[in-house]
Amino acid sequence: MKKYLFILCIILTACKYKNGFNILDCSCPHATICLQPYGSFTEQEVKRFLPTLKKNMEKYLSGGEWSFEIRKPLPVPIKPVVGRKHKASDFLDIQQEEQTDNNQVIVGLTHEDLCHDIHGVKNYGIIGLSYLDEGVAIVSDKRLKNKSAVWKVIIHEFCHAFLGLNHCPNDDPTCMLVDAHKHKDFAIQNRLCESCRLQ
Repeated sequence: MKKYLFILCIILTACKYKNGFNILDCSCPHATICLQPYGSFTEQEVKRFLPTLKKNMEKYLSGGEWSFEIRKPLPVPIKPVVGRKHKASDFLDIQQEEQTDNNQVIVGLTHEDLCHDIHGVKNYGIIGLSYLDEGVAIVSDKRLKNKSAVWKVIIHEFCHAFLGLNHCPNDDPTCMLVDAHKHKDFAIQNRLCESCRLQ
């Protein structure tokens, strides 16, 4: 299969690779997604949603090769900054110190409440954060009404952290890259819109 993909890449003159990945181009990127549980988030919980994550990575991000690694849970490495909220960027800074591989994305997973200074609000509650093109992300299911939708947040943050994609420019509530600030209905997020596929 890889041989045929490689031949197709040569034939298509539009084929290009960039560290922000045009899903419609033949860019054939590869990444290992390292799922790092923190605190009370268990390996068993990761194993439960992993098949759904794998299936949907293939569905929404076809053209790439994604492998997965589940790491041993670690204690929550930071203290809350206000109430019970933890600064998401503090998680990312710690992960960035161990990030040495451009083809790896470390996705932290926690049940803790996360916050970030965004939307003009200090310590605004969020469900995920990543550094664009830096291969690190943190995801919390604390604010998710449907905990099984955590795979959508992981794909959203992966698109930022590895593919370098920005939030949906159309603010399309059905697009998985829409900013969650105004669009919290994950049930209707069932695609990447055309604009996001061409970023």
